Amino acid sequence: ANADRLLGLGYDDRVRERYIREQQINFAVVHWTKDSDAAYGRIAIFPTLFLIDGQGIVVRHWAGFVDPEELRRAVLEALASSQAARPAGR
Repeated sequence: ANADRLLGLGYDDRVRERYIREQQINFAVVHWTKDSDAAYGRIAIFPTLFLIDGQGIVVRHWAGFVDPEELRRAVLEALASSQAARPAGR
């Protein structure tokens, strides 16, 4: 909801979807709810970024803007960890 106000978006999903299309956002964008607050803690800083692995586990999170190189390294580390954790032959 805070991001909606900051970006001047309404709470209508159609408005969000149009913004995502127009801005060519190519990563998952979620609508933060009270259930999200309960699961992940209250988010008060925009942007907040979660790096979630293939099992749905939050590997890392950042509050505020993230240096692209730091994000790239974190993604590569998460991918390497998930590859190492796979049983042989998978």
